[in-house]
Amino acid sequence: MGEGSKIQWTHHTFNPWRGCTHVSPGCEHCYAEALSKRNPAQLGTWGAGGTRVVASEAYWKQPERWNRAAEAAGERHRVFCASLADVFEDRPELVEPRERLWRLIVATPHLDWLLLTKRPENIARLLGPRGITSGSAPRSRISAAPTSASRSSSTPRRPSASSPASPCSVRWTWLAGCRTSFSGGRNTTG
Repeated sequence: MGEGSKIQWTHHTFNPWRGCTHVSPGCEHCYAEALSKRNPAQLGTWGAGGTRVVASEAYWKQPERWNRAAEAAGERHRVFCASLADVFEDRPELVEPRERLWRLIVATPHLDWLLLTKRPENIARLLGPRGITSGSAPRSRISAAPTSASRSSSTPRRPSASSPASPCSVRWTWLAGCRTSFSGGRNTTG
């Protein structure tokens, strides 16, 4: 995944690092964890004691190319970020790569960034004074989508889209393992 995505609701997929730790029942059947067992050197190892593998320099340059192509075409492109990790996982070794990601997001004004997370409670804190809030990326270009294993468990974890504490625009919730999603109280079959 990278240059183009096979996911119909995005143009590109970008994984600045790989690896994660289970935090909810929705993590039980994680496809990324299953993939990592085949190639832990490239995809990290899951768990609190696991490793996170940061992407190569060449890989980090891809969004800049996508941004130039979107600008030249007069279009906006969507980037699904961290399908093999959680951008808001709070680990010391992810501080620098996460700050680099925030700088990249600010530097790519023709890309809309879709950040999936099972940790919405960390969004405002991890974006902090050196994150996107100090840059010039408008909220309308950054969507943080909390994931959930069921509708009943998503409501308490879903932060308000209009919350001044959140620099992201929360527009949807991902129901892991479900064939339905919802946004703004309206159900849509996916």
